[in-house]
Amino acid sequence: MKKGDTVSWISQAQGYVKHKTGVIVRVLAPDERPSPREVKGAGWGRDHESYIVKVGNKLYWPRVSALERALEDYE
Repeated sequence: MKKGDTVSWISQAQGYVKHKTGVIVRVLAPDERPSPREVKGAGWGRDHESYIVKVGNKLYWPRVSALERALEDYE
């Protein structure tokens, strides 16, 4: 996947399941992590390439294994 690709994933928190679709705005190299100002609650770097995804005006750092290329472009 690359910057500008539209992706979707399912997230789960506090008993709620949500389907999210957004655009990759940044590609992170292995062991790189986003800044806390960029993504709240960002933990340690991951041992593989990962992605920052923008949904609306919010940024997410989803698990790569959960991402799928979206069938439709996100606007």
